[in-house]
Amino acid sequence: KKEPDGELKLADCCSYVNCIRNRTRNGLYLTASPLEDPNPACFVCKNAIIPLTLNVDEWTLKDFLQRIVKGRLGFEEPTLMLNGDLIWEEGDGAEEDYIGNVDKKLKDLPCGGIQHGTVVEIDDNSQSLNIQMTVTHQEVWEGDEVPDFPFTVGNLPAKKKEDT
Repeated sequence: KKEPDGELKLADCCSYVNCIRNRTRNGLYLTASPLEDPNPACFVCKNAIIPLTLNVDEWTLKDFLQRIVKGRLGFEEPTLMLNGDLIWEEGDGAEEDYIGNVDKKLKDLPCGGIQHGTVVEIDDNSQSLNIQMTVTHQEVWEGDEVPDFPFTVGNLPAKKKEDT
């Protein structure tokens, strides 16, 4: 089947292949099943850029990694990049060069730091996960009970447009 623009759909030409312990009635140990459609609420499936609002003057890289990257987004071994340069790396083969960045404020990180309007690329090779996050700096938070180091991760935007 082809899309209206003439391209094949991935689900039409690919399948999941499962290796099972006991053979089927037909004597097969490998079974195929069709791919599922992408979940429209999933930030990975949508190839989205995630908006984040926080105070870059108060947050350290350690807070950012623990509360947002690992806590809220579920990354296990994140690698963070600013302007194409690494500022943090975890996992097998990770270099220890970036350990000095962990206690720095976001605004004081290398490569110009994380400022208002910065795009942070976050990658996790252990999960084959890669996203981009746009940061908005906000100093004043409204409300009766403002938690320590408040932040908001915005709703997921529409899928970013592919380069043509």
